[in-house]
Amino acid sequence: MEKISASRLLLLLLMLMFVLELEINLCVAINASSGCVAAERKALLKFKASLVDPTNRLSSWRDLNCCTWEGVTCDQITGHVIELDLRGNVSFDDDMTKAIFDDRLVGKSLDPSLRELKYLNYLDMSRNKFQGSRIPEFLGSMTELQYLNLSSCFLDGVVPDHLGNLSNMRSLDLHNNNDLVSHDIGWVSNFSSLEYLDLSWVNLSQTNDLVKVLNVLPSLSVLRLSDSALNNNHLSHACINSSFLSHVYRLDLSENSFDGEVPCFLSNMTSLGFLDLSYNQYNTSHLQFLKLRNLVHLNLGGNQFEYESDWISQLLGDNCRLESLSLHYNNFHGEISAVFNNISGCWSQNLKSLELSRNNFKGGLPNDLDKVKRLTSLDLSGSNISGQIPESLGNLSGLEVLDISYNKIVGLIPSSFRKLKALRWLRLSSNQLSGEIPIFLGQLSNLEKLGISDNLFNGIISEIHFDKLSKLKRLLVSSNSINFKFEHGWMPSFQLTYLDMGSSNIGGQFPAWLQSQKTLVYLDLSNCGISGTLPSDIGYMLPLLENLLMSRNSINGSLPDSLCNMRSLQVIDLSNNNLSGNMSECWQNFQSLMFLSLSSNELSGTIPKSIGGAGGLHWLLLNNNMLSGPIPSTLQYCTYLEALDVGENMLSGKIPAWIGNKQLLLFILKLRNNQFHGEIPRALCEASRLQMLDLGNNKLSGYIPHCFGNLSGMIEIKTPGLTSYFHSLHQVFKGVVMEYSMNIRYLVNLDLSCNNLSGKIPLEMMDLRNLHGLNLSHNSLDGEIPAKIGDLTALESLDLSSNNLFGRIPNSLSNLYFLSYLNVSNNNLSGQIPTGKQLETLRDHASYDGNPQLCGAPLPKTCHGDNSPNASNAKNHAEGDVDSIDKIWFWAFVVGGFATGFWGFIGLLVFKRRFRQAYFGLTDEMGNKILLATALLRRRISGVAFSYKYSRQTLACL
Repeated sequence: MEKISASRLLLLLLMLMFVLELEINLCVAINASSGCVAAERKALLKFKASLVDPTNRLSSWRDLNCCTWEGVTCDQITGHVIELDLRGNVSFDDDMTKAIFDDRLVGKSLDPSLRELKYLNYLDMSRNKFQGSRIPEFLGSMTELQYLNLSSCFLDGVVPDHLGNLSNMRSLDLHNNNDLVSHDIGWVSNFSSLEYLDLSWVNLSQTNDLVKVLNVLPSLSVLRLSDSALNNNHLSHACINSSFLSHVYRLDLSENSFDGEVPCFLSNMTSLGFLDLSYNQYNTSHLQFLKLRNLVHLNLGGNQFEYESDWISQLLGDNCRLESLSLHYNNFHGEISAVFNNISGCWSQNLKSLELSRNNFKGGLPNDLDKVKRLTSLDLSGSNISGQIPESLGNLSGLEVLDISYNKIVGLIPSSFRKLKALRWLRLSSNQLSGEIPIFLGQLSNLEKLGISDNLFNGIISEIHFDKLSKLKRLLVSSNSINFKFEHGWMPSFQLTYLDMGSSNIGGQFPAWLQSQKTLVYLDLSNCGISGTLPSDIGYMLPLLENLLMSRNSINGSLPDSLCNMRSLQVIDLSNNNLSGNMSECWQNFQSLMFLSLSSNELSGTIPKSIGGAGGLHWLLLNNNMLSGPIPSTLQYCTYLEALDVGENMLSGKIPAWIGNKQLLLFILKLRNNQFHGEIPRALCEASRLQMLDLGNNKLSGYIPHCFGNLSGMIEIKTPGLTSYFHSLHQVFKGVVMEYSMNIRYLVNLDLSCNNLSGKIPLEMMDLRNLHGLNLSHNSLDGEIPAKIGDLTALESLDLSSNNLFGRIPNSLSNLYFLSYLNVSNNNLSGQIPTGKQLETLRDHASYDGNPQLCGAPLPKTCHGDNSPNASNAKNHAEGDVDSIDKIWFWAFVVGGFATGFWGFIGLLVFKRRFRQAYFGLTDEMGNKILLATALLRRRISGVAFSYKYSRQTLACL
């Protein structure tokens, strides 16, 4: 009887619990239908408040029911938030340099309100901006999480060990962040169900237990550790366990420091389908990959393999699943045709991508390419291959991408190319291809990108070459001998985004057909023989243009007003033309402008104040014009400036101190050949990155600032992190005006010549041990040459001429092993000229002339016997009289008749030393006058790179 009562009581209790749970679930469901769980909705709103939402992505986060919000997923029964997917969306242009669509959230950090979402199992915040913040430790308390993606979030700092508490984790992705580091990844071993792990860009260099951790992840199928600072030591025990990573299907160890032989454990990874070992230092492999029958993608590019090309054929073997092979940037050698030897039929039907770029293959392209008809992408760029393109290449009817650029291929474009109907991208640039461009290229209707630059093509290109290219987006035809002739009024069917016609034969005025290219972003018409004015409506014709490159033409007139409407411009290069008039006064419109060059034109007036409104400027080049007035104070707001060149103008006033105070990133400052006066501001020293400082040929006075010795850019031997622009700059170096372009970032030069500076050479300047050129000539400096001049060990050019320096030339000068130009003439130096290995190569006596008290080689005056100033002066006076007499004799012989005069002239040259000196002195003087006239004309010569040697005391201050 008691047992029955107890059973009934138990049943009653169970029924009561069921009813209570049903009521709770019903309440939750009702709550969900009316607005989800209130506490979780509140937490989400708090999280939203911590974010900046530029594109209003979270506009739906206002309704009562949070389960309907963008990126939020709730459990259909309980109403709890279980997934939060707020990944950003950003897309880039073809060059991956600029975001053309940016839909990313911005925040200071991940707000702790997220931990209120206690049932969350999926969190994706990837591709948003949490600049410089750390991964929060509270994530370790969200124990329901199975999926966590914080990739590309600009995170840094140490990855917290607390993440190891997430024992249900199946997928963890932290790749592509700023400076994430994990000193010990033992916490990963707690993820027994982990299937996907991506720690690329996370610094794992101090991790000692990588193999141990990976061994206890039996479900792992994807492992990505690219650019994780790993080396051979991190995987040194991996081969002991034959089942190591045996279930992994995708493995990425690229961009690390692995070297030597390819890892032995790879041969046991029978499930492997994708393998990326690119950009390491591997140089040996025993073809373990032959056992990887499931391999689909293999990337060994950027290593140090040096096998014969038939090694690739063996590698391919019977890997019938292989679709993509990349071997670029290695040192394979031999004929490329050997790659396709002994290839099985199954491989030839399945391979879809083959990249062998940047190798050392020799011989022509293979003739049996018709075996691989399924090939869709073929990249042999930079492989050092030669020979002619085989006709059989046209049999690859499925080919969509063909890149054989940067090789030594000769001959014509094969007629079989007309069969490549699927071709979307054709790159033949930088070879030695010749002949006319075939008209049938215009029939490849799927073509989107065409590159034929830097070849030997000739003939004419007309509108028929673009007959059916309505999909064309990128066209690169620069640096050939092609004439472009289009019918007047021709409007192409395509809309280009990228056009490079630089160094082509276009001629005439600005091409009229370009007015139809409304989507154009990049335009290069440099050195194309274009004349006339820029179109007055250019700003409306090309509204999206970002790069306008039209240097080295004959464009005249003024800058059109419509230029002010081209607000997307980032690069403007109109240098070396004949532009005149004033600069525009609308530069505040160009918020994206980073590079502006109007150098070597005929612009006049002042530098506009609005230039300071272009606050993003990195390079400003206005040199070799006729600009006047001061440097506008508004320029100080361009705090990102790396290069400022306003030399060869008529600017005046004092050098502004804010150039040093505000332009802290300045690498190049060139104010040469102007009318600046006053003292050199000490504030220039605050721009410590300066590597090229040229204040020559102004009206500066006072002392050289001692703090110049603190210019770290002239002390430290390192390459500056410059924004890359390919532009030239002229500098006086080694007594020559030289043009620097690609090597501009390596020049370290200080030029204060041709001013009225006084005082001593600061001893602190002897700390500039990375200085390549020092020119202090034509000033009023006094005192001795610093004894530590030999500490400037990188010095190649030293000019201290035409000052008031006295005393001996320091012996330490012989320590300058790179010195190839020296001029200390026209001072008051005395004593013996030092000798040394490097000084022995500098035998020009003119380098020491004008110092009566100097003696020793290469001067004719020896340092023993009668060296008194009076004796020396008397001797010089006597020789001067003899020189005058010899000049009279010289002209007498010339006038006396051709035959007698000619042989008499030769006789005097042979037998009379002082006559020879007089004659060659006269010819030097005449030559200097010619060089002077040439230099004065240089401002009127557009687009001509020059390098002339000037007369030391005449042209030095032009």
